[in-house]
Amino acid sequence: MKAEKLKKNEDDLEETEDEEKAVSSWEKKVAFVLCNHEKGSIFKALEECFKSNSLEMARSCLVISTWLIYMLSVLPDTGVRSAARKSLLNEFINVLQSTRNMEEKILATLALRTFFGDPAALEELGKNAKCIYSTLRKLKRSSPVITDVLKSLMSLSSVNPTELWSCTEVVEVESCANDEVLSLLHFKGRVISSHSDGTIKVWDAGKRVLSLIQEVRDHSKAVTCLYIPSSEDKLYSGSLDKTIRVWAIKPEEIHCIQVHDVKRDSIRVDS
Repeated sequence: MKAEKLKKNEDDLEETEDEEKAVSSWEKKVAFVLCNHEKGSIFKALEECFKSNSLEMARSCLVISTWLIYMLSVLPDTGVRSAARKSLLNEFINVLQSTRNMEEKILATLALRTFFGDPAALEELGKNAKCIYSTLRKLKRSSPVITDVLKSLMSLSSVNPTELWSCTEVVEVESCANDEVLSLLHFKGRVISSHSDGTIKVWDAGKRVLSLIQEVRDHSKAVTCLYIPSSEDKLYSGSLDKTIRVWAIKPEEIHCIQVHDVKRDSIRVDS
């Protein structure tokens, strides 16, 4: 009985695999015909559908477009990818930025991930890197697809990673292993962060991944604010320990040169 049951399971598995192959083959044939009809005219039509006042039509358009863009990546290149890129790339970016629907954001992100495999699309993705990154970084825990796109953006040769980092973004680099990041400054290829445990950290931001180069803990309580004046030779740090420290900025490190006692907790330091 066991042998017969095992044989039946094997037969069922083979049948399922055959069905999946047949479906995949049919899907590719349908996509090939749609994409290559009149040299990719369907993409221009889909572009117009994105602008429809009908929410239902626009959503259907998003689903179909995402599927076709993916299929283009697995089909032989017949020259219609440029038509798809010109008509749909900016539409996907617009959807990503404008919609509040998570499913629609994921679909747009799936399409954008596919475009990273198209060398001709990389320039346009680089131009829009900041707006794409700022939108997706808030959702990075929602889907592995979003993490993939964020990494792809950071690896674009036309993108300076330090331009993509913001206060809330670099916080995530440290918050898993350290106290909360309260303030950040970007200065001459470096990122300076202040923390709730009283530390100030200096990072090398010249590479694709932040690298810690110095950590100091002269404040006894949380460092709530950082400031560099226009002279760019000093760093000011304010803390809940009711002191403001002045730091000399050197190529290799920062070091404290003055301490000012204040009557109130420092929330902001500026000129």
